Amino acid sequence: MKRIARFFKDLIIAKHALAYGKSRGLVGIDFAEYGRSLAFRLYRMNPQLSRTMLITPLVGPRYFEFDFAWSSLKENPGICADVSSPFLFSLRVAETFRNSKVFISNPDRSDIATTEKLAKNLGILNIQCESHGVEALAGFTESFDTIWSLSVIEHISGKDGDSDAVTTMYNSLRPGGRLVLTFPVTKFYREDHVTQDPYGTQSKLENGKFFYQRWYDARRIQTRIISRLKNAQISFGYYGERESGTLVSHERSRVAHGRNFTARYPKLMATDFQIYDSWDAMPGDGVCGLIAEKPYH
Repeated sequence: MKRIARFFKDLIIAKHALAYGKSRGLVGIDFAEYGRSLAFRLYRMNPQLSRTMLITPLVGPRYFEFDFAWSSLKENPGICADVSSPFLFSLRVAETFRNSKVFISNPDRSDIATTEKLAKNLGILNIQCESHGVEALAGFTESFDTIWSLSVIEHISGKDGDSDAVTTMYNSLRPGGRLVLTFPVTKFYREDHVTQDPYGTQSKLENGKFFYQRWYDARRIQTRIISRLKNAQISFGYYGERESGTLVSHERSRVAHGRNFTARYPKLMATDFQIYDSWDAMPGDGVCGLIAEKPYH
């Protein structure tokens, strides 16, 4: 009974937070509404996931990332590839653009199996799922009109793992196609290591820990990402905390309080974060959205 009571308490918090975010014009709020609508449609298939999506349809800066990526899509996205992004974005693309085809590659077998099952149960037939990493695109030179990889490249380990992934994705774009990336940014480059392999894809480092992610600064964006986008027309978007330290504080609260905290994300994003016009304007941590359009030969 206590667990049921906690669920409904969190559900009420989420409802009010969503209404607040909507009243403040929070970017990406339509994705939260879409996620909640899927939760009702999927309840019989996966009650646990459905409950999670009702309370936390999007996590933190995903509000900006999904909105940014959605705004980058052409009127007809064409043949698309999703490299390991959160499933909600690709489900909406495929369901909205029925004439497009969305290929999803993800090395996390459990995650990709869930995505495939969700698409099938929703009747979204223009999605094809493969349990592979970005290397799956290596054999598809100039094959896709649109490729997106949202909050992914920072997790690809190896000295040049992220850079090589960008090269592979860009090479897989047709001329005139668009590559959309989002990744975490900060004023001074850093890497995070954890005690357990979060995705089942990492090798243990000399310090006994596992690589988790990079936080890019302005120089690393240039040297690790932009340098691989030969002759591309590039545009950026920036979204970050209003006060330095907020994102770290939110993550600690998420770990400590779980769903009771994540239910508040729409309100927190609307009050504690904002879109910035430039890198220099951001006071601390955030995310960067990048669109690279490949030139015609």
